[in-house]
Amino acid sequence: MPLDPQRLLWDESGKPQASVIYLAHLSDDERQFVVTLVLSKLVTWMRSQPGSSDLRALVYMDEVFGFVPPTAMPPAKKPILTILKQARAFGVGMLLSTQNPVDLDYKAMSNAGTWCVGRLQTERDKARILEALQSARGDTDVAELDRIVSGLGKRQFVLHSTREAEPAVFGTRWAMSYLRGPLTRDEVARLTASDPLRDRPEDAPASEPPPPPATDESPLAPETADGVPVYHLDPAAAWAGTVGASRDSQRLEASLAVRVRMTFDDRHADV
Repeated sequence: MPLDPQRLLWDESGKPQASVIYLAHLSDDERQFVVTLVLSKLVTWMRSQPGSSDLRALVYMDEVFGFVPPTAMPPAKKPILTILKQARAFGVGMLLSTQNPVDLDYKAMSNAGTWCVGRLQTERDKARILEALQSARGDTDVAELDRIVSGLGKRQFVLHSTREAEPAVFGTRWAMSYLRGPLTRDEVARLTASDPLRDRPEDAPASEPPPPPATDESPLAPETADGVPVYHLDPAAAWAGTVGASRDSQRLEASLAVRVRMTFDDRHADV
């Protein structure tokens, strides 16, 4: 099926659904590529939606270690930060989980509005969490949070929200999990053999391949002077069609983007 956020989030009848993107069998570079591609598509789709104060969609990443490091800029980091900073205005939420909070960029942590903090293994992890909580909300009682976090038991968590005056402690029930480890490619293929999303027909017939370049076209980008910024148009952007972009073509069609009316007056002006 095509990588379309609309089809990943809702079925043909408009009913919300969950889509699982499995990465365990991929290399680190392949994981970065897939996460970057999926989240970039989501950001483009998100910006085409009207604003909303209700939750429209939720992105959940189980173990975000390596995707938002504090001292590096892997490909997936930019769309993750974009979603954390801008998505709430469009009704899109993001839930990140990790066992290594010290390896998360503070810009990502400070944009989180709701925290569930469990038992921390090291003092560095606890210090990083407390610092991020104080950054997200300036009136946080760090000493009280330190006391609560230090006293957590098994399956206990601190719920800290920027919308609540006080943190709360809650516990989770014991859940049976065999922790059998990641799936192999063959196992994934067997589990998805009767996937209804993959088996259903496409919404539209496959488009024809784009025409080859004309004799007066070049596949090479023109050279630009040093210091001149270069921008690339995403043909999937909601507004791209107004400036001649087409999803099914490699060319821009001639179109009118702006009309300016100027009046000429040859009389003398006192300027």
